[in-house]
Amino acid sequence: MVRVGPGAFYAPDYFSDYPPGYLYVLWLFGALFDGELLRLAVKAASIPADVAIAIGAAMLAWRLAGRGSATLAAGLWSLHPGAIFAGPFWGQIDAVGSLPLFAALVAAGRGNWATAGTLAALAAMVKPQFGIGVVVIGAAVLIELVRTGRAQPLLRVGVAGIATALALGAPFRAGPAELFDLVKRASETYPFTSLYAFNVWSIIGGFWKPDDGYLVYGALLLATGLLLSCVPLWRRRDVSAFLAAGAIAACAFYLLPTRAHERYLFPAFVLLLPLAAARARLLWPYVVLSLSFALSLYFAFTRYEQNDLRSPDWLEATLFSPNGQVLIALVMLGTAALLAWRLVRGEARLRPSRVVARPGAVTPEPRERWRLPAALALGRAPTRRDLTVALLIALAVLLTRGYRLDHPREMYFDEVYHARTAFELLAQRDPYEWTHPHLAKEIMALGIVAFGDDRVVGREPLPAPSVVAFAVG
Repeated sequence: MVRVGPGAFYAPDYFSDYPPGYLYVLWLFGALFDGELLRLAVKAASIPADVAIAIGAAMLAWRLAGRGSATLAAGLWSLHPGAIFAGPFWGQIDAVGSLPLFAALVAAGRGNWATAGTLAALAAMVKPQFGIGVVVIGAAVLIELVRTGRAQPLLRVGVAGIATALALGAPFRAGPAELFDLVKRASETYPFTSLYAFNVWSIIGGFWKPDDGYLVYGALLLATGLLLSCVPLWRRRDVSAFLAAGAIAACAFYLLPTRAHERYLFPAFVLLLPLAAARARLLWPYVVLSLSFALSLYFAFTRYEQNDLRSPDWLEATLFSPNGQVLIALVMLGTAALLAWRLVRGEARLRPSRVVARPGAVTPEPRERWRLPAALALGRAPTRRDLTVALLIALAVLLTRGYRLDHPREMYFDEVYHARTAFELLAQRDPYEWTHPHLAKEIMALGIVAFGDDRVVGREPLPAPSVVAFAVG
């Protein structure tokens, strides 16, 4: 995209089903970095989003549920195994899309409808699965219209959301019809029961089986789940209710339809984070579902032959056996159902429960505005304990998110075609591989032109000992 620009990115002669949102980030990376730095930047993109999620959840919990809940929220996300595995370990960007989704629902809960519409559209433009924010906020403004007769929230959300989507799509020449076609093609790319998502269809049909007989039923289940996810908004439309509705919708998007990927549950953990930190009846199901989700990601990652990580034999014979896979799916379904039930039954509140709050502590009243602790206020130096705790948290985050950040060190999976496609683009030949966006390959081609690194070197050992033949072209 650095070479041809966004206007020529969605060319008709190759397939690309990613919306424009995150392509702006990749465009910036391609313009600023090259080689190893570019690879590290792309793989580490989730880390700033993780930090922002931890800070945002802690600030929200501090204001409404107190210091203890805020500390717990920051700690839960900093050490969340699913966020660590999906982000810097695997290199996925679910945290990047979950951040504006989280912010959109918080803004809606505070009555900032235009901001909510803008952020919800931004999240949907990162990846379609983050469009659950559009569904939840859209339902909320319709409920507001029915119950209070106020049309202003609907107008503000609609205008802001549509304007944001059109503004992001305009440089790519992607209007409403083109964006709709992108989402449609994305949904049709993998017509299978479950793409390693441990959901209903992984139990009924297994993984990666044709979903011809299940597609309609999955769509009906999804529509029902999304409709029920908006139940908390009928009586209340505050921040807690919006986070609860969004979390239930994220669970429905992962657990109920066919063609769900293994990471579609990721936004639910972001949206549940402040609530789980404040409510003990949500905390332990949250932890159980988080561990199960991390295990499911590990399962999915080790299924690909190109990866250098393999699960041990004992795990393959137990939890990763067919019966073990069903057990994991049942645990995730049951835990998600328990969380949804408790949210609907009154736990969707940012007030500390007795178990989560410190013994003997008085439940704080909601504050008008968030403030720094006294030790960090102007004119005061942090104590030795504050510095020690901050250092330990920083080291824990660095170790968990820095591990294997430099892997893989060789091409694998679809990347085996990228360097080849880069040479084909320079030679003005029709690329052999066209199923993925060409931005990374165009960046490689740009590096070849800029630095002349176009040598092909082969090494082949000969029968005689310590003799190696070299071929350079």
